[in-house]
Amino acid sequence: MGSHDVMTCTATQIDHFFVDILTFRRSECHNAINREVVDAMHGILPSLTMRARSGATRAVIIAGEGSSFCSGGDLKLLSGCSPIEVELFMRDATIAFRALGALPVPVIAKVQGACIGGGFELALHCDFIVCQSNTVFGFPEVNHGWTTTAGSVARMVEAVGSSRAKALLLGLRTMNAQDAYACGLAHVLASNANIDEEIDGICRKFFEMPRKGVAAMKSLLHDHSDPIASASWHRELAVFRELLNRPKHAG
Repeated sequence: MGSHDVMTCTATQIDHFFVDILTFRRSECHNAINREVVDAMHGILPSLTMRARSGATRAVIIAGEGSSFCSGGDLKLLSGCSPIEVELFMRDATIAFRALGALPVPVIAKVQGACIGGGFELALHCDFIVCQSNTVFGFPEVNHGWTTTAGSVARMVEAVGSSRAKALLLGLRTMNAQDAYACGLAHVLASNANIDEEIDGICRKFFEMPRKGVAAMKSLLHDHSDPIASASWHRELAVFRELLNRPKHAG
């Protein structure tokens, strides 16, 4: 399995089946995503995809080390990059998110603390969000003069409806774990003590199902939602590019 200082991918066994755990390891900055993280994800994805397709792994869990899941793009990195570097970074991160979402096995986000910006976008690409009670979801992009870039407009409207999506994407509010569970954004609301047990329980349910049936249904779901999400992604990236190239004095 692949590994990197800022991200690791490890296999763990539940019952007689293997599950791969992809973990952000930048806890000192709430697992903010930098170029190293994106490159690590791309380095891990080929072997992860091969294991998922072959049946060597039956589920993928995405987690963050420390007190937060992921606080989004690393602002220190972005402030020091040229517009084209920022755009390429956002594009490459989205490509990695989309590849994870397209895996033929269930992909579960294990979320705690900050699930913000790009971290929230990654969670939206997962099949299931299992969150602890201290989780905060939010999109701060507009406060920085930016937009989302990973197709989150379409994904949010589909997940929580237009009204809630507007409030979150326009930065008027964040969402706590209880509200996320109540509106269906989060699939399980777990205590800090039993989140691993909840995720193990989800995995065991899928272990009881024929692997090919799960993969086929995921493919159907992907075929249904991806054209809209893909259109949203390309439009978001285009608008983001325009904002990056706009003169600073233009506001």
